[in-house]
Amino acid sequence: MAFYFSQPVVGPLPPHTIIAPPVAKAFDFRSMSIAELQRFEIHLHFQLTATTQVHGIALWFDCTFPGSKREILLSTSPTDPLTHWYQVRCMLRAPLAVGSAHALTGSLRFEANESRGYNVHMTVTNANTGVSQTNVVVTQCALHHFQYATPAQPAANWNWSPPAAAGLGAAAMGAAGDTAGSTGADVPMASAADGCGSEV
Repeated sequence: MAFYFSQPVVGPLPPHTIIAPPVAKAFDFRSMSIAELQRFEIHLHFQLTATTQVHGIALWFDCTFPGSKREILLSTSPTDPLTHWYQVRCMLRAPLAVGSAHALTGSLRFEANESRGYNVHMTVTNANTGVSQTNVVVTQCALHHFQYATPAQPAANWNWSPPAAAGLGAAAMGAAGDTAGSTGADVPMASAADGCGSEV
C-alpha cells in the first residue's frame, strides 16, 4: 500500500470536491534560479467550508504569458476548461477529519528528483484538533495513476482574487480529497479536500 500512496493521481478533479479557497505561491521564471526550482516549499493555511474527511491536496498550475499588447493566462485549474495537464492529487496515507470553519495548516516541500519530477513532502494538520497526517509523494514523468472520468459538477463557490501576475509563468495547487479543490491564477495554489462525494 505504501507504494500506491507514494504515487500522484493524475486526472480531472471535480470542482465540487474543493472545500477551501486555494493557497498560492508565485514563481517568476524570468528571475528565479535553478536552485529555487529544485527545492521550494508552499505553506498551507485553509479555512474549511465543510465537515468531512480530507484525503489529500490537489495541485495544478497557471501560467501567464506577457505580451506587447495583452497578457495571456493558461490555467489548468479544475474550474477552467480541461487541458492535457489535468490536475494532480497528492494523497494522505489516512484521511484527516475536519469540521466546518476548522483551520487546516501544514506545508508541501518539493525536492527535485532524478526522474524529472519532485519528491513532495506533505504535512497537514487540523489546527483545531492537533491531529496531523504526512506523506511523501514521488512524481515521475512516466509513472502516474490516471483517472479520466470528467463528471459535470458545479464550480466551487468562493470569492477569491488571484495575486498580481508573476511574470512569465507560475504554478497553482489546490487540495484534493473526497470533495476539495481550488481555482487557478498566476501562482501555485493549494486547497483542502473532503471525503464526501468525490471520485478519490
